[in-house]
Amino acid sequence: MLSCTDFLHELIQSADRSTSLFGCQLLGAIALRPKTRPEALTPAANEALSRMHAAATSGDLDFVRAGLKPLALAAAVVTSIAAPFVSFLQACSTAGAVNLTGTLSRKYFLLDIKYAYSVMVKRLLLPGEVLHTSQYSDVQ
Repeated sequence: MLSCTDFLHELIQSADRSTSLFGCQLLGAIALRPKTRPEALTPAANEALSRMHAAATSGDLDFVRAGLKPLALAAAVVTSIAAPFVSFLQACSTAGAVNLTGTLSRKYFLLDIKYAYSVMVKRLLLPGEVLHTSQYSDVQ
């Protein structure tokens, strides 16, 4: 029988794009729980970061945009992926600015990156608080 974290890891590893994305989003939701143990989420968080790298490399920016916030929440809990996640965000911001067509899509992608970074930092600074999107309406 699989544990919850093993199941989560299996979801993220799935070859099916939507199942993998669901696993990433579930990872973010579990990271919000106050008694979440970072060591339990580490394998799933590492896999999610790996999937995000693969999606960014293949140009699947919809997957990247949908997974940024959940992965930011996970990076705030699993601090071993915080630095690699910030490096990923920096790489996405420079690569995304070059590879995206149209200034509108580039603007929103860069806003998503900035938002994910602010979610992670605020979560690190204020552990235990539930984040609401209305708190970040000033992100531009």
